[in-house]
Amino acid sequence: MIDIQKLMYLHAIVENNFNITTAANKLFISQPALSQMISTLEHDEDFNLFVRHKGRICGLTYIGQKLYHESVPLLRHYHSMINQLENLKAKQKENYAIAASPLLFNSFLLDLIQELRDNFPSVTFSFIEIDADRAKQRLSNRHYNFALLDDPLIDTADNCLFSDVLTKSVYTAFLSRNHPLKERLVLNWKEISQYPIAVPSGLFPTARLIADSIHRFNRNPFIALESISWEVHRNCLLKDSNVISILPKFISDAINPSDKTKIITKEINDSPFWYIKLFRSTIKCNTLIEAEIHHFILSYLKKDNSSAHFTGISSHNGL
Repeated sequence: MIDIQKLMYLHAIVENNFNITTAANKLFISQPALSQMISTLEHDEDFNLFVRHKGRICGLTYIGQKLYHESVPLLRHYHSMINQLENLKAKQKENYAIAASPLLFNSFLLDLIQELRDNFPSVTFSFIEIDADRAKQRLSNRHYNFALLDDPLIDTADNCLFSDVLTKSVYTAFLSRNHPLKERLVLNWKEISQYPIAVPSGLFPTARLIADSIHRFNRNPFIALESISWEVHRNCLLKDSNVISILPKFISDAINPSDKTKIITKEINDSPFWYIKLFRSTIKCNTLIEAEIHHFILSYLKKDNSSAHFTGISSHNGL
């Protein structure tokens, strides 16, 4: 049977003017080994490929010419395929940068980091905690491959970036068990505005939705604290029983059991929806490995949009 390797030997002999020694050197094999391979091939296939004069190869037979010319595109395609595979291997060794806004970094990426490293062992990953505006700018410049960000709109009007919606969320009120509203089942923005409010900082873009919701009732909220750290919010709630922290709903499932005896959560009527998205700079991934990473991140983060996915938050300082 004539395989790719034997065709490569045939081409090497022809392209080196039927000089077996030169062809063998180009193939990194010995001259006797190449001569033996040619003899074995002709014997096994029961036809002569080469014209011989006084025992020396000097040309191709008709069958040899036919085989040589017909195999040119085949070998060209083979070498192209090998080059593509080598390029892919090189791409796999590149660094892939994944960014997230501070609140989402601890909420989503901490569990994902090890999963990516386990599933793509030949890839080097960088994980960056950064605010949304700078993340989008660096995505546009291709400094980052992906960014996990919050967005108030399900459709983002941005010609430079593309995104996949992972899930939507709402805000929840966190109160001390000694708060005057502790007996209420559901809170509304009007009554919330009567108390000092703790909110995520401006590094979390959808935080402005909180003020917008309160302004609808012609109220100016008293923002007593802006922070993306759960520890800061926790300490504020425990020290001042009048404060209400407004935080993403999934944070409630990350509270330490000991804190649940001191802090309670309340749903907020008409809390605005906002979205968690995976952003990228191109509509299609540039390489096969980048497409695989993109698919893996989407599958991993979408497989469990329930609060169980975020249980690791409480062991970290950030939200």
